[in-house]
Amino acid sequence: PEFLKLEPSEPTGLKFTFTKKELQDFWKRLY
Repeated sequence: PEFLKLEPSEPTGLKFTFTKKELQDFWKRLY
């Protein structure tokens, strides 16, 4: 998805950046 952007951060993992509203809409689509 466009709203899901991966940005390199700490060596331990990746940083997911998106708004709460977009995240809620994402879960609504899954269920």
